Amino acid sequence: MKGYEPPPSNDSPDLTPMIDVVFLLIVFFMVVANKISERYMKLEDMPVAKNAKLVETPEPSNMFTIKDSPELGQVPYDGERPIDFSSIPKVIARDPNKPTTVRADGSVPQSVMFDVYRAIGGASQKSKVVINALERPE
Repeated sequence: MKGYEPPPSNDSPDLTPMIDVVFLLIVFFMVVANKISERYMKLEDMPVAKNAKLVETPEPSNMFTIKDSPELGQVPYDGERPIDFSSIPKVIARDPNKPTTVRADGSVPQSVMFDVYRAIGGASQKSKVVINALERPE
C-alpha cells in the first residue's frame, strides 16, 4: 500500500496583496507630504538672497497688430484702434525712443508685413522692433 502524497503545490506565498498595499502606502505618503509642504511654505516667509535684483517692468512699446478680416482685408491696429498704414509713422513719431512691437495674424501676406516694415523704417525707428505671431483660434 502506498502512502498518502499531497498534491504538488507552490510553497512560496502570494506577494501580490502585499505589493498592492505597499504601493498604496507610497502614494498616500507622497500626497500627504505634498499637501503638508504646500501648507507650511509661504512666499513672504522665504529668505531673500542678498544679491537678488528687483525685476524691472518692461517699458511700454508702440504696439501694432495686423489682423486679416474677410470684410476689410489686412487692417493694422494701434492697440485696439484701427489705423491706416500711412499713420504708422505718425504713431511712432509720438515717442520714437519706445521699442516697436508688431503682431500679425498668420494669414497676413508677407507683402503687407513689408509695407509695415517700410512704414516703421520711414519713421526713423532707431530702437528694436519685436515681431510676434498672433495665436490662431482653433
